Amino acid sequence: MLRPKVLITSSKKTGGVKTFAQALSSALGMLGYECTLVDSARDLLNPRAIRELRQPGVVLISSLGFGVFNIIARTSIFVLHGFPRLDDVGFLRFVKIALASKLFAHWATRVSAISQMTYLANAAFFGIRAHSIIGNPYIPSSTPPNKKTADGIIRAIYVGRLVTVKRVEQVIRGFLLAAEYLPNLHLEIVGSGPEEALLKQLAKHPRITFSGTVPNSVALSKMHQSHIFISLAEGEPFGITFIEALSAGCYLVCPTSGGHLDWVVDYPQVAYVKNIFDSKEVARAILQAAKELGNAQKPLDSNWNLNIAEKYDALIREAVYETSGHIFRW
Repeated sequence: MLRPKVLITSSKKTGGVKTFAQALSSALGMLGYECTLVDSARDLLNPRAIRELRQPGVVLISSLGFGVFNIIARTSIFVLHGFPRLDDVGFLRFVKIALASKLFAHWATRVSAISQMTYLANAAFFGIRAHSIIGNPYIPSSTPPNKKTADGIIRAIYVGRLVTVKRVEQVIRGFLLAAEYLPNLHLEIVGSGPEEALLKQLAKHPRITFSGTVPNSVALSKMHQSHIFISLAEGEPFGITFIEALSAGCYLVCPTSGGHLDWVVDYPQVAYVKNIFDSKEVARAILQAAKELGNAQKPLDSNWNLNIAEKYDALIREAVYETSGHIFRW
C-alpha cells in the first residue's frame, strides 16, 4: 500500500519551526512520503480538512502552535521542540505553554523530543514523556563553503534570536577579548530581538557587525563564508544552527550543556566553554578555534537527513498501526 499522507505544521515566520518543517518534509520525501506543510490554522479548520485528518491514511505531525489539532486527527505525532523558561517567557506564558504542551501531548498518538535535554526537561518538570528522541533534520545549502579571503580575515558568526537566554552578550564579551590578540578576527551577528539595542551599545567595535533578521538561505550563505560559529546558549534544546554551521565547514564554539551535545561530541572541530559567563574562557575557546582552522575537519554525516527520516518513518508506522491496525499498512 501507499505510505500515509503527512501533514506537517509549520510557521509563517522565519525560525526553527519553519526550518524544521521544510527540512522534515524534504527528508521524508526521500522515503516516498507525500508531505504537505500547513502554516495557517484556517487550513485545518474547514470541513474538508477535518474529514481528511480523520482518515486512516493521514498523519499530522504538529508542534506547539498547532497541537490543538491533535484532538481532531486520527493519527498524530506531537514534536517537543523545547521547553518554556521563566527567564525567557515570563510566568504567565510559562504556565500557558506548559499546560498546552501537556494537553497536546496527551491528545497525540505519539510524542517525540528533539534531544535528550528536551526529553528530560519535559518529563521532569511537566510530566510529559516522549516515545522517542529524534534530532532535527536540516536544509542543505547548494552553495559550497567559501572560506578563502584575500585579506586574511577570520570570520566568526552568531545566528539566532537576540534574547537573554541566547547569551549573545557573552559572545560579544568573549570576542572583544579575543580580538585583542587577533587583529584579523571579525564577528557578524545575524538575527534580531529585544536585546538588539543593548548589544549594539556593548559591541561598539569596528570588527563587529549586525545584519538583522535574514531569510534562512541568506543565513546559510553567510555561514558558508564564515570560519567560526559561536553560540553560548547553555539551555539550547537542540541547536539546528550547529548542524547548519558544521555542514558549512565552520569550527564550533559552544557550551558544555545543551541538546547539541547529543551529537556534537562526535566531531573534533569543537571548542567547548564550561563557564559561559567567564569572558576569558570564551575568548580562549575562540582563539583555540582560530588556531585550529587549518586542521582536518570531520564532515557532517552525509546521511544525516536520511537517518532522521528513517526514525520518523518508524514512529509513523507505530502511530498508524495503533490507530488503524491492519486497515493501513505499507
